[in-house]
Amino acid sequence: MAKQVEWAQIAQADKDAILSYWNERNQSTVYSFKLNDSIKEAIDL
Repeated sequence: MAKQVEWAQIAQADKDAILSYWNERNQSTVYSFKLNDSIKEAIDL
């Protein structure tokens, strides 16, 4: 049975804020998508 990560509300808000920051800073969503993919990959390990 696969384990599942359950994000705390504050952790989810922090992650969203970080991704939003990079979207605004770079004027592009490419880096935040890569960052989010890296987070997901790290969780799956």
